[in-house]
Amino acid sequence: MMRWGAVGWFAIVFSTVIYAQCARSDEFKFLTRIEAGEKCSPMDWQTPKNTGEPGVFDLLKDIPEHTTWSELPEKTKQRLKELSDSRLAAFNARWGREAILIKLKILLNCPTSEMTTAINEFYRVVYKLVIPPEFKVEEVKSAELARLMVSMYLGEYAVGRSWMTYPNGSLPNRDWDGQSVIDSVPLPDAKTYQDWKDYFMEVSGAIRSLDPQVLTGGERSIREALLFSARAKAEGSFSADAYGGSDDEVACHIVLGDASILLPYGLDKGRPKIFANDDEVLRETNALYLPNIELKWLDKGTFWAATENSLCNGFTDDDIETYVGPVSTNQVAKGIKLLKAWWIERVKASAAASSKCTIYSQADRESIWNAFSADQQFNNDGSSSMVSYAATLPAYADEKRARYRNAATLALQLSFPDNAVLSLSERDAVIARINTETEFGSIRDHVPAFLDLAQGTHNGPAAQVWRHNVDSKVLPFGGDYKPDEPVRPADEAQIRSMFSEVKSWIGNRYRGYPIDVETIFPTITFKVTTDGGATTSSSDGEIRFGIGTRRSRMEYYSILLHELRHAVTYAYRHTASDVSKVAADEGPAVEGSGVAVEDMLLEAFMRDVLKDDLAFALYNLDYGIRDARFVGTTEATLQRYLRTECLSSTSPDTIDFAKGIANSYGLTGDLATTAALRSHAGTQYLQYISSGLQIVQDITFLKTQIAPNVTKLDPYVLFACNLNTPRRDQAYVSKLKQCLATVK
Repeated sequence: MMRWGAVGWFAIVFSTVIYAQCARSDEFKFLTRIEAGEKCSPMDWQTPKNTGEPGVFDLLKDIPEHTTWSELPEKTKQRLKELSDSRLAAFNARWGREAILIKLKILLNCPTSEMTTAINEFYRVVYKLVIPPEFKVEEVKSAELARLMVSMYLGEYAVGRSWMTYPNGSLPNRDWDGQSVIDSVPLPDAKTYQDWKDYFMEVSGAIRSLDPQVLTGGERSIREALLFSARAKAEGSFSADAYGGSDDEVACHIVLGDASILLPYGLDKGRPKIFANDDEVLRETNALYLPNIELKWLDKGTFWAATENSLCNGFTDDDIETYVGPVSTNQVAKGIKLLKAWWIERVKASAAASSKCTIYSQADRESIWNAFSADQQFNNDGSSSMVSYAATLPAYADEKRARYRNAATLALQLSFPDNAVLSLSERDAVIARINTETEFGSIRDHVPAFLDLAQGTHNGPAAQVWRHNVDSKVLPFGGDYKPDEPVRPADEAQIRSMFSEVKSWIGNRYRGYPIDVETIFPTITFKVTTDGGATTSSSDGEIRFGIGTRRSRMEYYSILLHELRHAVTYAYRHTASDVSKVAADEGPAVEGSGVAVEDMLLEAFMRDVLKDDLAFALYNLDYGIRDARFVGTTEATLQRYLRTECLSSTSPDTIDFAKGIANSYGLTGDLATTAALRSHAGTQYLQYISSGLQIVQDITFLKTQIAPNVTKLDPYVLFACNLNTPRRDQAYVSKLKQCLATVK
């Protein structure tokens, strides 16, 4: 076993590697500036003493909590900007180009034992899917791969900062040197952002140039995983949850900046350990919300999504009070609220925030798709594009149309089992119309008109039977909430009862596995809100379940099954004694596991709950609105990126454009508005269909490897086996077989 010495083990193997890198291209600006065997000392890096001027706390303490930016004295505004610039400059001095070069030279040529330990632990935890528990970078056979792993380690710490520790605490609060604590969150400094992009562009190019044929099987898996991460970050996708598209310089990402402050409060149960005092907290928040970057792709749609979509603007005053303290009495809580509100006010006042649309260039689309596909862990070979993905959507939509036409036909037959109310010829006429219906999200509501046309009536006998069956069997609730109206007790009682049913069904179904799913349920907090959708906190598994949209019981059950899969994953990590041993959903599994759960379990659950064939058929038909949301929002997202013109007087603005696409799938009113809102939150919505399909296909493959007739293999089983993210390799298959063999 080779041991890292004072000069560093890379000095022994580095000479041919550096030559190969130099020979490839002159574009490499970091790696090639470090000479093989160049003398160095860990003391070459001395952390700059200046951390940025203090004073934000004192500047804000006497400002009332409802003060607007426009009401602030110009002197106060200027001072806040000066303090932000001071903090951003200090951050650049720590993590800009020259700082990265010095740190990289130390890690490659003269690392300390603490650095070695930190690098190895980082890979064992963050890349656990492809890294064995005893892994050591110094034992990697490919010298160039090992060198690039060290380079990626440094880059991950540059852009990750507090995310390396928070929100899940999967790594200790330990910075790149293995000794000091992380002392900041990633800050939006324009020069630093560009330096990071340059760095990861170089590293991703070097990873890609590694010939997989000269690597071992394990090394090829590591290369693939590194390339996913480097590709995304080369496009500026630095954050863990890149809802804003390919770049962190977008409104959706910036408004989400308070998460990097509030979530550490939750994990550390008080002021985050990365801050020495309250002024440092507000100094950081001020730099987050007074950045020196220029927002990309800002228009009325992306600003709307950034401020109104909970996936972007996800933390409310209530959350600030939960994590920090009462806004009315706690100066830090008040400061965070004000600084964020002022950012929103300033952006809203800009001309770009009300512009009609954005026309994305070909380079923009390529960058956005590259980051999205890298985050979802596919396309390292560059074989897909936004255009190719869009080309697959019509076939997917046609499949859904066929499904719901069949569902409507079955519901029709069960509603009219004989010819007493609907004659055979009338039935055929209705089925013919059903089979031409394109708006599959609203077929259920169109059937009465089809029945009346067939019978030559208005609200005729058949239409009345259909409406009676729907009204008595398909029971919707929720929705129709006024602004600031509290959750109605009856709605809350209903959804909590349904959540109990889902937990009971899941608990009974997955007993006997290494991870007992049922024992996690008591640790999950379930909050009912009047939001239009549901979200689950990645820090502790708390479900915030919105009933602001009127839905059927089947839709609500579907979302509950989906969110519960997220919740058990996050809650288990949150309560684990050793989180480093807990598997995580990665790549497509992050959202795809929830989507696949709906696809694989919902019908079985509904049959068990309903025990009524007609009710099941009608609910199944009604569920078309859920699939219409998926397909309609996905297409609206894609088409706003692919749109080539919108400035003519007859062209709809970006919001109406998205609503028009939603309408074509049967989404109207609030449903179309919600689809348009979500379609403007970057690429976030593209993952539902693509990742859900991938997880289902991966699980189908695993079934063939284990036993073709296995009846229970789904994302809950994978979680219960601590194998959350399905993989098509023999090592994963072996682990899965071992797990299933222990199940009683």
